[in-house]
Amino acid sequence: MSDQSTTDNAHVQDRFVPIPASTSFKNLSGLRFGRLLVLGYVGLTNKRSTWLCLCDCGTERKVAGSSLGNNTKSCGCLAREELAERNRRKNGPPLKSHPEYWIWDSMRRRCLNPQDASYPGYGGRGIGVCPSWAKSFEAFLADMGKRPSSSLTLERIDNDGNYEPGNCRWATRAEQSRNRRNNVFLEHNGRRMIAADWAKETGLSKSCIERRVRRGMSVAEALTRPSGFKKRKS
Repeated sequence: MSDQSTTDNAHVQDRFVPIPASTSFKNLSGLRFGRLLVLGYVGLTNKRSTWLCLCDCGTERKVAGSSLGNNTKSCGCLAREELAERNRRKNGPPLKSHPEYWIWDSMRRRCLNPQDASYPGYGGRGIGVCPSWAKSFEAFLADMGKRPSSSLTLERIDNDGNYEPGNCRWATRAEQSRNRRNNVFLEHNGRRMIAADWAKETGLSKSCIERRVRRGMSVAEALTRPSGFKKRKS
């Protein structure tokens, strides 16, 4: 055995005291109680045998022999974990575990944080967040409710209005794409729709309709002229 090992063992043994021969209590050294491993006897405390124990978490603690296996099963870490679990069940999951939390957080950043990459298109052009939503995720969730589906996103009904109750809804990406402020609406036969919706109805491609309108064709002609039709040169 090396000199260092001898020194270390001597140091460990110095922490313990011999068990008096006249005592009736059992030697608990080496036994395990819950998360506690008994390292050795360290004397009497208030006339009770006391033992140095090592907890599974790495903490050492002196424990009365009469408490081992009964009231004391760890250094205290087990009680803390059980309390945290009871609080978790009582109070529900942490706020950040809600998918809606990150939607709320993103909404606030793009409207209230000038350093956010999306700020110019939102807060930078006057789009705000109502005071109750700006301060509280719980208020936002109470007004909006949970998303019915993970495919839905937060949409403002009035694209120039604020994020506030009455102007927000959960919408599909397709619905949201129809509500972009750069969309061009085309009116025909008393109906007003964007090119993507007219394309579904007419069988023409969206790009074809938009190209025709850009070239000066009337909306009616752009929507009714067959695809591939070429006007004869006079």
